[in-house]
Amino acid sequence: MKMLLVTSGHLKKGQTSGAALEPIAAQASAAGSPWIQTREELQDKLLRQGFLLLNAALVFRPHVPPLKEAKAWQPLMQAVLAALAAQAEKDKATLPTMVLWGKAAELLSGLP
Repeated sequence: MKMLLVTSGHLKKGQTSGAALEPIAAQASAAGSPWIQTREELQDKLLRQGFLLLNAALVFRPHVPPLKEAKAWQPLMQAVLAALAAQAEKDKATLPTMVLWGKAAELLSGLP
């Protein structure tokens, strides 16, 4: 979020502390604010723009290391990515772009 606030000009690079965020948070949560207020609103706006947010692992259990958990979900993720690629090919559209955040997501970079 800080990165987005810097790139949109709401925060200055290097000035992203909690104190710098306070006035933005107050403005964002004020009645009638044009800012997104709920997770549902964020998801709706992202979906309308063609975004699909996926976790590298759909379940995290406290007794299983996250990277091991993510490896177990790779076959499902590969099927999802293959289906998205097939749909893009069918529609003669560009392939989806993946943005990977975190070590578990980096495991997906090796998938076809």
